Amino acid sequence: MDWTINLTYAVITTSVTGAFLFGFWYGIGRLMEYTGFLNVVYEMMKAVLLFWYVPVVYFILAYENTHNIYFGGFIFVGTPAIWLFCRIFSVIWLLGVGFFLIRYTVDVWNTRRAYKYAIFCDGWEYDFFEEICKELNIKAGKVELVQDIHEEIPKIVGVIKPMIVLPVKEYTKAELRVIFIHELTHYKQKDLWLIYLSELAKCFHFCNYFVWKFADKVQYWGEYACDYDSVHRIGELKSYFEVIATMVTDKDDRGMLSAHLVEKKEDLVDRMERMKRSYKMKNKSKLKAGLLVAAMMIMSTCSVSAATITAGRGYVKAYFSTAEQEKEAEVASALALTKTTTSDEFLEHEEAGFAEGIVVEAGEVDSRSRSANAFDWTIGRNSAKKSDDFSASSGGVIAVTVKGDSNISFRAGIIEPDGTLRYVDSSNGYANHTFNLDQTGTYSVYVQNMTSGTISVYGSYVY
Repeated sequence: MDWTINLTYAVITTSVTGAFLFGFWYGIGRLMEYTGFLNVVYEMMKAVLLFWYVPVVYFILAYENTHNIYFGGFIFVGTPAIWLFCRIFSVIWLLGVGFFLIRYTVDVWNTRRAYKYAIFCDGWEYDFFEEICKELNIKAGKVELVQDIHEEIPKIVGVIKPMIVLPVKEYTKAELRVIFIHELTHYKQKDLWLIYLSELAKCFHFCNYFVWKFADKVQYWGEYACDYDSVHRIGELKSYFEVIATMVTDKDDRGMLSAHLVEKKEDLVDRMERMKRSYKMKNKSKLKAGLLVAAMMIMSTCSVSAATITAGRGYVKAYFSTAEQEKEAEVASALALTKTTTSDEFLEHEEAGFAEGIVVEAGEVDSRSRSANAFDWTIGRNSAKKSDDFSASSGGVIAVTVKGDSNISFRAGIIEPDGTLRYVDSSNGYANHTFNLDQTGTYSVYVQNMTSGTISVYGSYVY
């Protein structure tokens, strides 16, 4: 088992499964929004993120393959073509992950370093901040409060040591209440963790358009969910957005790993419209919301099951397809070798039929292509095995190659349409001969045991 095959399959199946679930979330989320439960849509989004990280389909297939339940143990079995593809994929993937991880690390470092010289707040603003923390059941000191002269909008940054960053200006108590509740709600919802993890997922699935789209949606839906909870804590939609509207900026720094209070005017309008719809829905249908969540769970389960079956069948098909090509190449090579061997190395004989007492059995044949076939036969004493019948024309040839242990004797030949046997003898476990055809009709290839015990031979024939 090659590690590149496992890595390739784990990455691809995880990436595809995450994309499918993101699509389901997006469709269900739009419906859920009209039930008024923006916060539920956001919680469902966290479940989708999990599938960008956990290779569920890979684990299921690995378990199935170990226990040989459905796919015959062929999952992760390689052929040269599969190994080549997986090694190329692994190299490209590892280089890509390394590049994007460096970018990600630089962004994290720059985000924290940007506030290295921020000023800690004190006075009445900090006392009021502690009051809001207590109101939201957040322990004092868990979140820092700082001011930075370079900032234009309030935001929360950091996951290990989170801090709320305020622009340097004078604030009213009403403004600070909106700011603190909004940013601390981000903290309670662990939105920064989701932002960091979605950005990190882009490093592992950098070729997948949907993971980039997902990371973008995390930013926006984090704000929708935060607005949803914040408005209900403040108790008034109008005053909440009036404060936010005074801080609208044209600056777009969403590339930073942070959660903002406000953003561009057009984005804020979208947030306000969504909140108005949700806030005005006094009698929210919990039944509809429950049904939509159930639909999401059912579709997710079906998606994972379908992906598992499709991925398993796809791999088995790829294995046999590439293995088939390689075997055909081997047969072609054997045929070329046969054609370079002169016929008089093996003297051809002819008989009217099998001698009395010889048991002729049908032997299993593995068809490599329309006219190339292989076999692996065990033949008992006083017995012969023959291939399936096939059609051939006068003027054509049948090239037969047979191999076995060097101490065995056998006859290898063809049965003509009229039943005549044409064969060559071998006393050293090897024979190959090209039979020139002078009849048109149904032929078969046979091998007859000429020893007093059982023999095993394998070979091929091409016509």
